[in-house]
Amino acid sequence: MASDESTSDTPLSRVRHIEELLRTEGKISVRVLASDLGVSEVTVRRYLDQIVDRGLAKRSRGGAVATDMAFSDQLFTSRRSRQRDAKVRVGRQCADLIPQNSSLFIGGGTTTCEVAHFLSDRSDLTIFTSNLAAGSQFRSDGATVYVLGGRLRGMSCSLVGNFTHTAIKNLRADFAIIGADSISADVGVINENSEESAVAREMVTNSRLGVFCVVDASKWGGMSGHVTAKPEELKVLVTDTLPSTERQQFERIGVRVVTTDSQEPEYDADQSR
Repeated sequence: MASDESTSDTPLSRVRHIEELLRTEGKISVRVLASDLGVSEVTVRRYLDQIVDRGLAKRSRGGAVATDMAFSDQLFTSRRSRQRDAKVRVGRQCADLIPQNSSLFIGGGTTTCEVAHFLSDRSDLTIFTSNLAAGSQFRSDGATVYVLGGRLRGMSCSLVGNFTHTAIKNLRADFAIIGADSISADVGVINENSEESAVAREMVTNSRLGVFCVVDASKWGGMSGHVTAKPEELKVLVTDTLPSTERQQFERIGVRVVTTDSQEPEYDADQSR
């Protein structure tokens, strides 16, 4: 049996590592985890008990499987599962670029949920979000989070309508993090739903230092819907991959393009275009 002292990680970091595996792989094995972490299977089961108690997983024979209990709308969970690996990588990359002691708007969408996950333990951040699925991922010892009011749109777990607009009009943040249903360097960020687009548009307008747009490769092309942000309004574009012509056009107008296979330094808030 492996010694529980064979790893320098803390119990909290191990639990969060297991949570991340559940999110990306959907299921985990007690035996494999014990070997990977260098701890006993009894210890792994104790960690899993904590995760199960929080509703993030349920026990299975020899391990555990992930649950998505916070928001179970079928359309939302289906959308979140599409291109999931790419979205996770984009979310991690974007989160790594957020400067310390920042305030953020986080808009609706499934990729923005992944960004929120990787920001959940950042106690230096203040976050305003219309995305209930994103807001549900934060912890009491993490960022200060304000969930904006409004009418719930189940398929995206986003808040829309007059209450949401009123809240955003009275707020300012350093950055906005928005997703897209489609995007191009000619038109900009497009959302299919007019209400969600309007909410994200106000976040763009009320962000002081810039707008991060997070998209996976499936969002290039197919332009139809409502313009949320023009190309020149973006500060940073984070994606897994994009056509070379699109990259060149964005960079030509001063948008910083970051892909998930690149090693990028932390974002410089004072960097000018």
